[in-house]
Amino acid sequence: EKANEVMGDNAHVFLGANPLQFDTEHSSLYFDRCNRQIVTTHGKEVRRISLRRDRDTVKISHIGLAFVIDSFIVKFSLDHTFLALVKSHQQVDFINLETQVLLSQRCKRTNAKLLDFFWTGPDTFFFVTTNGFELYQFSSSKKSTKLLKELKMPVRWFSYSSKLLVLATGSLQSTIYAFFFKGTSIIKIPKFELDTSGPGANNKLVTKEKQVTICRLYDKVCCIHHQVSKRQLHLYQMNRESVTLSTVIDLHTEGKVVVHVVDNLLVCHNIQKKISSIFDIREEESFVAAPLPMVVEDVHIKSEEIYGNDWIYCPTNYVIVPSKGLLCEVKVNLTGVMKAFSSKRILIDFLLRRTNSKQLILGQLQALVQERSSLALVSRIFKQINAILQEYPEREDFDSTQTASSYNFQFLSSTILSPQKQEERESIRNLKRDGAVVITQSDMHKNIFLPMDNAEMDQKYFVALLVEYIRSLNHYKIEVLYFLYEIVINCLVRNNHFYQLHQFLQYHVIADSAPVAYQLLSIEKRYPPAGQLALDMLKRLNTQPSHVIEILLLRKQTLTALRLLRKTKRDTNSASEVNRFLEAASTDDEVLFYTVFKYFEERGEITQEHQSYQNIFNKKFLSADLE
Repeated sequence: EKANEVMGDNAHVFLGANPLQFDTEHSSLYFDRCNRQIVTTHGKEVRRISLRRDRDTVKISHIGLAFVIDSFIVKFSLDHTFLALVKSHQQVDFINLETQVLLSQRCKRTNAKLLDFFWTGPDTFFFVTTNGFELYQFSSSKKSTKLLKELKMPVRWFSYSSKLLVLATGSLQSTIYAFFFKGTSIIKIPKFELDTSGPGANNKLVTKEKQVTICRLYDKVCCIHHQVSKRQLHLYQMNRESVTLSTVIDLHTEGKVVVHVVDNLLVCHNIQKKISSIFDIREEESFVAAPLPMVVEDVHIKSEEIYGNDWIYCPTNYVIVPSKGLLCEVKVNLTGVMKAFSSKRILIDFLLRRTNSKQLILGQLQALVQERSSLALVSRIFKQINAILQEYPEREDFDSTQTASSYNFQFLSSTILSPQKQEERESIRNLKRDGAVVITQSDMHKNIFLPMDNAEMDQKYFVALLVEYIRSLNHYKIEVLYFLYEIVINCLVRNNHFYQLHQFLQYHVIADSAPVAYQLLSIEKRYPPAGQLALDMLKRLNTQPSHVIEILLLRKQTLTALRLLRKTKRDTNSASEVNRFLEAASTDDEVLFYTVFKYFEERGEITQEHQSYQNIFNKKFLSADLE
């Protein structure tokens, strides 16, 4: 958020400050996407640098071996008990870091070339070869392995991300087979064909590995193909039943493209033109903001060094600069991107799908209220906000943002990723599914309604705004918290709009609740009918009789309180309660005092604690009888 404030409109995409730093004195460098770490080797030493930071500290582990490492692939197991080294295209050596025991595993097919290997669990891994893939598992003693499954097919290239393996085959390398690894089980996805059409009518282009990106957008697994001749991105959504071409994005530019995913946004870097574009597949046009060069916050990288030839672009949103020993995170400057939206409604939609955008949303709402935007527009935005709140009612009790989802893709749903349609119902349904920020009633009260409740605000508009927000909450069956009603009542009373207050209560715009009833009692002197409205409300709420009796006594309705006490049919009343009644009846009205005293006397509840009232009764009534 600080970065957003500093850069303003200068950039839409930037490399975050405080990049992860590592030693440039290394013989090899690897980005381990499964463990989210960088692995470097130098002589007999292996270093792993975790991307998972804890309070801005970087965890660096050093491991010394008895031999010089000359492998072209180095990876740790998911629990970091094994170090795997690939020295040839036929074999992987596993070193048990606890016992220092070396275990080797060769490809099953002697004519197969090992392309890469990946861990799927603490004790399971698979090889990707030119002949398919082989899934293995360590024995319980971790001294041997066994083959669990083998798939034989010619492989031209592959891509693996977050447990999803994509294999390309065919003369144009465009026939795609996909497999999801879950422990020792494998889920096969239906095969599909990538678009290979070239610039001419009969021309076909060979698909290359670098043109395909596997990612997750809005909790759906996607295969993104850069169709070079058409200057487009083809987004295929994959699930168990089918693979669907769900979105086509026009890039409008030529050249090599690298795709990153940041907060469910596609960030497309054009390496030759040195610009980055942002796309949101939920928007009707997908294109979000004008392509601009990235901005670098870190002093280690100069502006002319951006999109360097030695840069390594890693999923899902990292850039490695080997010459400087830096790993930078690609981020989106929402403050700058916001300027690209002309519609406030669409902007709020966009921001609600972004994490850490709560303050930006609240700022936009403040501006709308200050500008006295139409109630129709504000009502639509309230629907957007409360549709998400309905899905996360527990967020009302604490301030938190939606946590990032796990890496496992969800294949259970076959819902197609598509732009949000104009129909309001469909748009709201998408927001419920995609919403990343929850704006609670407390957020609205603290940041919107309280600051705006002042003399400068048009009170009629302000009350209408509050009522519209309450109506929206009721529409989504969200319990309205009392402080919203409190602001409405205070505003109406302050402006002497008692008739409107009466109407709101009568037609339950302001719902029954004990706090509302007590607030009505507090304004009884300014608006006498409020007292009876409060008592009627308490009766509807089945409030404890003792509370209502106390209120009636405070309002000097002693006989009414006595009738209610008699209806409760309690055997005995406490001395303090009897005392409270007698105190309330001690007025110039002798009939009232006589009635109350005799009621408790006949029940045998007048004791020594009430001697002062006994004396008053004797003086007023018994002495008169004696005379």
